[in-house]
Amino acid sequence: MKGLLHLRLPALAACIAALAAACSTKEPTKSTYFERTISPILTTSCVRTNTGAGCHVADARGNALGNLDAASYEGVLKRKDLLLDYGPYGQPGFLLKNVAPSQIEVQGYDGVKSVITTDIKHAGGSILDPTGTAYQTLRRWIQNGTTENNTGPAPTNIERLPCSTFVPGRADFDLGTDPARPDFATFRDRVNGLLSGTADDDGLKKLACAASNCHGNLSNSLYLTCGSTPEQLRWNYLAAQEYLAQTPEQSELLRRPLAPAQGGAYHEGGIMFSSPADEGYRRLEEWARQHGPATATDDDGPGFAFFAHKVQPVLVKKGCMMMQCHSASMFHDYRLRGGSAGSFSLSATRQNYELSLAQMSIESEDPNASRLVRKNLYRPEVCGVAGCDKPAGIAHRGGPLFEDFGAERASPEACAAGNHDYDNGDLDKIPAYCVILEWLKRERDLHKLAPLSGIVYVKRPIGSLTRAQD
Repeated sequence: MKGLLHLRLPALAACIAALAAACSTKEPTKSTYFERTISPILTTSCVRTNTGAGCHVADARGNALGNLDAASYEGVLKRKDLLLDYGPYGQPGFLLKNVAPSQIEVQGYDGVKSVITTDIKHAGGSILDPTGTAYQTLRRWIQNGTTENNTGPAPTNIERLPCSTFVPGRADFDLGTDPARPDFATFRDRVNGLLSGTADDDGLKKLACAASNCHGNLSNSLYLTCGSTPEQLRWNYLAAQEYLAQTPEQSELLRRPLAPAQGGAYHEGGIMFSSPADEGYRRLEEWARQHGPATATDDDGPGFAFFAHKVQPVLVKKGCMMMQCHSASMFHDYRLRGGSAGSFSLSATRQNYELSLAQMSIESEDPNASRLVRKNLYRPEVCGVAGCDKPAGIAHRGGPLFEDFGAERASPEACAAGNHDYDNGDLDKIPAYCVILEWLKRERDLHKLAPLSGIVYVKRPIGSLTRAQD
């Protein structure tokens, strides 16, 4: 009996194990929303072409075409700049570079509108259809915060540091006297406290736009003070009114802090107003309507007007204001302001004008002497059209954006042959190179600079070079 029991025990154990296995539940393989839904779209469009060639995928050393590795969530997340809906384009660069050219309306600070067709370069071409499922899925995912499991954007909780009491000087504005405009009282009583964070209403204090790590920093285009003295109050009034447009709803001052789902635009500080019904938004709107749009001064001049109406839209057309290119957040010298949803304030236009003029060599009548032009022309190693015996381009990550003449190289002669109407013509039919050339001519006429008469070389001992840029 004892021997029989020993023989049966292994069989009994095997039977129990079999029954346990039969009753167990197989756990499903875990995956993320990115892996299930987003990665398949990127794999068949951005990571691999239909020929199997690799595009936006990193090699063994971590290098990827376009500095984008779309093969993983971690790789995509490294390029957050491509996922932000910044500037006048209405969609982030991640999508904009992959769709066919589209029309955009650009409105200047004075209400003048230009309709341009985007010309955004992408080696992979237009691979997404804006009406297709793939594009719509990607767009919804990006709008929802680009999280790995599509759980929505994380709440913004930025600590606000103390505001600044420093008041800059402005030759065109008297900081010692209250403005005579009737809307100044509305700004003083209803708006200043909202922007500075000193309003009595607790719900409005949370804005604190003038915090020193926000608009209370001089590096910010819209610099605001604490607003606690008459001079500080007048400065805040001056600074804020330059971000108003033809209507309150088009103004950067109102669009930037408003939720994008309600018609707002990208704002580095996050969403301040969930809807136009918010009390803070209504106060800004009330004052903006009373004040009206900002107006240029005589100091701005006709060169500024041509830039605002013609050159700035051309820069939009070529994609220069995308977040990853020449936006205000970049670390190079040419940091353009992208406006809000196609509307450019007076302040943003002034800064774009000054930055662009600094890239122009107006002392020379040759447009190719200007950095703004030369960076966008064919380099010797990539030129393959007529006139390549004199290529003028220099290295530019964005490529030769001003080469719009088909089988010939961009040149003043090609512009002259086009006989373009620069004041009233269609910007989609005038090459960008020609618009910049015409702007150069007008600036030279205004400045009346004498011809270059010589070059001065300066040398000093090597030991005095203490910085890399020296």
